[in-house]
Amino acid sequence: MYNLMVRVKNAKCGTSLSFFTFVISNAITPNMDGINDTIDFSGISGYKDFAASIFDRYGAEVYKASKGDVVWRGSLKGINLPTGTYWYRVQWENPASKKLEQRSGWILLKNRN
Repeated sequence: MYNLMVRVKNAKCGTSLSFFTFVISNAITPNMDGINDTIDFSGISGYKDFAASIFDRYGAEVYKASKGDVVWRGSLKGINLPTGTYWYRVQWENPASKKLEQRSGWILLKNRN
């Protein structure tokens, strides 16, 4: 979330504008080195109508975000998933426009066994 102060040139007053941008890493290596270990949806999990899922290449859901778990660690039921390409789908209500935002894309998971 970003907050900008906006002022017309030579004006003495201004206003603020709030907006945010959605960025998701498209590669994770959950080897617990502290770099790209997870996909973390906590930045948007508090927004209205939030939902996030990750699917394998066959379309099976391997992760679904819940209120208590908004971080995917490249595993399913505690077992590391195989290296491969996975797909995500996420939605939330944009707090500024009040419109439903939906994003989808791919994630490369590189697990080391």
